[in-house]
Amino acid sequence: GPEHMTVTTWVNLSRAPKAIGYYYSSECNPESPDSFKVPYATSAKIRELSERVFKPYGPFFTQAENAQRRIAVLSSMASALHGNSPNLLGSYNNYQIYHFYTLLAMNHINADVVLDETIERYGLDDYDTLVLPKCDALTESVYKAVQVFQQRGGLVIADQYLGPDLPGALRFDFDFTYRSKVSANAIANNADFANWNDQLKPGTAEVQQVTGVTALDDQRIMEDYAAQLKQGLAGKVSTFAECDTPRVLTNLLVKDGANYLVLVNDNRTYGERAGEKYKAVLDKLLPISTVVTLNEWPHETLTAYDMLRKQELPVEKADGRWKFNVDLDELGGTIVALYPAPLAQVRVRTQSTVVPGMENTLVVSIEDLGGVPVAGLQPLRLDITNAEGTN
Repeated sequence: GPEHMTVTTWVNLSRAPKAIGYYYSSECNPESPDSFKVPYATSAKIRELSERVFKPYGPFFTQAENAQRRIAVLSSMASALHGNSPNLLGSYNNYQIYHFYTLLAMNHINADVVLDETIERYGLDDYDTLVLPKCDALTESVYKAVQVFQQRGGLVIADQYLGPDLPGALRFDFDFTYRSKVSANAIANNADFANWNDQLKPGTAEVQQVTGVTALDDQRIMEDYAAQLKQGLAGKVSTFAECDTPRVLTNLLVKDGANYLVLVNDNRTYGERAGEKYKAVLDKLLPISTVVTLNEWPHETLTAYDMLRKQELPVEKADGRWKFNVDLDELGGTIVALYPAPLAQVRVRTQSTVVPGMENTLVVSIEDLGGVPVAGLQPLRLDITNAEGTN
């Protein structure tokens, strides 16, 4: 649906991708109109995102970089192959960390995903915190690397399935097995496929009796889990920025010393397309206002600028931390540029003489109060009008 697509688009944009694309399933054959099941509203939303986000800010996202992260989440193939814990989200091994990572994101904690071979090859020196969801089996080399990580003061976070002996690990007991029952089949029929993947043949697949869970109940449970995680990590794991709601997601991008906080609206409820009827998906995006708190701003002053709304945001300092409000709507997200000093002016420099029909040079810069060009990436629109009044 259009608004669920909008959220996932912004999640990807917040990671500074080099390209954005949309996958249409093989059922959507353009040559067979009867099979084309993607709603027009989704295509219309992609067009809106193209006009309002991709075209003006695409070069920003492709040139920006993710801020260095000090937290890693292990997606362990050894555990997937040799573990005994419940399989989550069908048979996809790479999805096993998905639920715990979601709780981290709801707490505005961004982490790198590492694999067994990542740790074996590069170690864990770049990280202060290691999260081990669904790690009931580890290779010996990874286990020893984690022990060394702990010995130098690294924090290990795990769930109830942790198999190897790692004294001092901070453990949480979250039951995500219910999430397979958040489906229209389970809700409407109290029955669903026993095991699901994209090779499933509905006519021959095993069906089991289950009690369905609505998407709103899933949201309440996950937000309760996120609150438990936040309480357990208080004073142990810090983030650059946090919001006062788990329904806004964040990621920090950087470029040449400048900081850009991307905020994603994940405030969803039932919509007319599918949610109100099946109760299995929150497919309507709602506006939301959030208070953003910067926990690690090293400067004495702060200027926060909403790049999509093209306006400076009022900021205040309380208890040693900077705070500002951001409004998010159905567009799905925004970028807040963070500067240590106010922006004063846009300066345009030209050659002393501009000759029609010849190559001429324009230099455009955004400067601070001291006349110094600010660092980073600041998207600008430049309109050049000739003597006849046309562009």
